Amino acid sequence: MTTINTGSSVSSQTPLQPGADDAGTDDSLQARKADGLPGLLGLLEVHVNGETRFVTADELAHLQGGAGGGGPGTSGHTSGAHRDAGSPGLAVLRHELGHAHALHTDGSKGSAPSKFATDVKWAEDFRKNADDKLKRAGIPADERKRITDHLGTLSGAALVKETRLLDHVLKTPNADRALNTYDELLTLSKQSGRATERLTPAMREELVRGVADRRTSTDKGLEGVLGKREALESARALIAMPKAEYDRLQSALDHAGQKRDGSPARGADAHTERALILKAVGARADRLKETPLDVAAQKRGVCVDTPAGRAMGEIIGFAGEVRGMKREDLIHNTTTLAINRVDRGPDVDNLPAGNTRRHVGLYQRYDAACGPTTAQNMQAERDPVFALKLRKDFNNPGNDSDLARQQKGVLEKTRFYDAAGNVVNATPAQVAKWAKDGTMPPGATQFVTPTAYNRLGGQAEKRLAAQLGNAWSLTHIPADQRNAALKYMRNQQTTPAEAVLAKKAFDKIAKVDGGHPTATELDAMRSNYTRNPSGTSTKKLEHTWMYLPEALSDIAPPAAGKTWQANVTNGGTARGMSNADITKLDTTLKAGTDVPIRICNAGGGGGHFMMISDVRGEGANKKYLISDPWTGKTAWVKQSELQNFNSNWPQTYFSKDLANGVSHVYYEQ
Repeated sequence: MTTINTGSSVSSQTPLQPGADDAGTDDSLQARKADGLPGLLGLLEVHVNGETRFVTADELAHLQGGAGGGGPGTSGHTSGAHRDAGSPGLAVLRHELGHAHALHTDGSKGSAPSKFATDVKWAEDFRKNADDKLKRAGIPADERKRITDHLGTLSGAALVKETRLLDHVLKTPNADRALNTYDELLTLSKQSGRATERLTPAMREELVRGVADRRTSTDKGLEGVLGKREALESARALIAMPKAEYDRLQSALDHAGQKRDGSPARGADAHTERALILKAVGARADRLKETPLDVAAQKRGVCVDTPAGRAMGEIIGFAGEVRGMKREDLIHNTTTLAINRVDRGPDVDNLPAGNTRRHVGLYQRYDAACGPTTAQNMQAERDPVFALKLRKDFNNPGNDSDLARQQKGVLEKTRFYDAAGNVVNATPAQVAKWAKDGTMPPGATQFVTPTAYNRLGGQAEKRLAAQLGNAWSLTHIPADQRNAALKYMRNQQTTPAEAVLAKKAFDKIAKVDGGHPTATELDAMRSNYTRNPSGTSTKKLEHTWMYLPEALSDIAPPAAGKTWQANVTNGGTARGMSNADITKLDTTLKAGTDVPIRICNAGGGGGHFMMISDVRGEGANKKYLISDPWTGKTAWVKQSELQNFNSNWPQTYFSKDLANGVSHVYYEQ
């Protein structure tokens, strides 16, 4: 049994010798720290005459007898001591089993109630008023009934834990979403024996708190680390995964919020860590399903070699990497959005200057990569493992990062379409034939091959060209060095001697221009030119385009059986959002699914993709949290602005270079 630090002096197993209670019966009681999440939540596993219950440390003290609180060694009795007939211990347990109605510290008339008795009284009062509390939070009547009916089945420690959770949730900015999640998880946990076994109260608590607890203290961090969709995906994955992987996961959850030596990590938040680990589980639900391969592997003891085992390996690795992180750092590293006060990034109009701005999240490395970058934001919000990977590349604006390589690869992938604009999937052989002689795959009538023009490279080239052409350069850099530098930066063929001359020019300029150009900048400049067979080069187009559903499918795949579909806004006019558009958007966001959008100018051109991740307020005060990949900024935009195509909100909140208003919204259909 895993040893958990519960904050009490309870040993991993505490046998108590039989003794006579007030009814004169003999009872054998054993107590030990509970495994997994129940233990982390402070519960102890108690066995009496074949009955098993989870109790708090205070309850255990009363089970042992004595007037004081605490565990063994603090109650006035040593482990294994005989209990006298007046001990309230078994009365406490009988209360837990439904046999008692009240508890006093020593069982005598007029004594002060124990902390546990006070907690139970509070929980019972909460239960009496639960329907009113839920109603005030806007919870529908059918949900309220299911929740209050469930509370009616609980008593003792279980009731205290459940009502404490509900009370906590009701005080958060996500009460309605979290309570809806609570209700659906409760229903799901009753659908099978395996569901009941896997979706324990402690496990459900972590999922519900993941939805309820706001991510950051800023106004952009109101959402939890989980949405309802992600919480339910995680729950279903917990039920469907092999037992071996469930056990491995349980071990990772046990160590959340701890240092390597098992002691609590200062500033860490174990609840948030667990919620993020469970979020990673939901993101791998399809891979974690138990298959005959898993059953056979368990028999051979080689579970890590199955698809489910490899998926769990990614989760375990993530759990180890974030274990014990300060909460602020944990949130920062598991989202790509600028919702945290520690977020810093570049002025995207001056990338060579480095990270000089606050409140900058993920931004596109290439001029036309708003589609792939929006897709990266979508997937990062679904999968914290992916978000953590992207965060490691945030300070690199060039080509040499996994973040940039993914944007570039998705952007430059050739796509084929039929006459109606539908995607025509091509085999590698068909793509190779098209590249060789221009023959398109069967059914295809058109193709799109956008170019990846690196933004850092474009800006750095202008800066370097200005340096090479100024008066200082004409005086201090010989013509042969200057010409070699121009050839090199434009990716033209150079001789070894010219490469040496070019380096001399770059070194001289770097001494007077703050270290620029850097090696990263030179690589980015050269990547914006395609070398011709003759040794000359052709500059890539800066402004190209691609369809968003293809980028989403490559990076943030839709749910099984669905595809990403573009929905033209405002009754097909593509000019702002109608009331019907807003209603569908609200429903989707509150259910925990982020929504990509397209904006354009009055003529339909200037298309640009963004992502909406949250909605708050009602009526005239309703607003939406939108993240822009061009600037990396995240901002609240009013509903009235989304509905008014000519409000120019993209220019107000993000960049003067962006288009007017919303033309398309994208959903999984």
